[in-house]
Amino acid sequence: MIRIGGRNAKAQYQFTMQGADITALYDNAAKLEARLRTVPILQDVTTDLQIKNPQAQVQIDRGPRRPARVTVQQIEEALYDAYGSRQVSTIYTDNNQYWVIQELLPQYQLDLSALRLLYIRSPQGTLVPPRQSVATVTPGLGPLTVNHSGQLPSVTLSFNLAPNVALGAPA
Repeated sequence: MIRIGGRNAKAQYQFTMQGADITALYDNAAKLEARLRTVPILQDVTTDLQIKNPQAQVQIDRGPRRPARVTVQQIEEALYDAYGSRQVSTIYTDNNQYWVIQELLPQYQLDLSALRLLYIRSPQGTLVPPRQSVATVTPGLGPLTVNHSGQLPSVTLSFNLAPNVALGAPA
């Protein structure tokens, strides 16, 4: 099978929305999906947008509450050290090389309250205790994947026509 100009979808017809503003795109795609579900001649309305991935929004305090000796860069580096995939070393063998990746233990990766245990290293080399406010963390949900059409984020809605409905000129 050769597909030209379409995506794999769960239904016969599909409509793809795209836009640079991902928040507006997701909001409007959800509204359109809800509206399409109310059209009687459409069946099996689905979307590839899945907002079910747990995520944490981290808002760094830039005001007077943040300790003066901690910069935004240090906060970002501490978060990346804990939750990113920082390569800290390389192990060389005769046939291969292996990266050593720094990460938290899995039980801390899944627990948002573990952020309170995270110390921030200041420019002077001292550790700022987590009880001093440096950021606000808000739990939420985000997309499992961000689909694209070209270089823009997109959402594809799919649907079938109800039986005995034909598209075309009226009889």
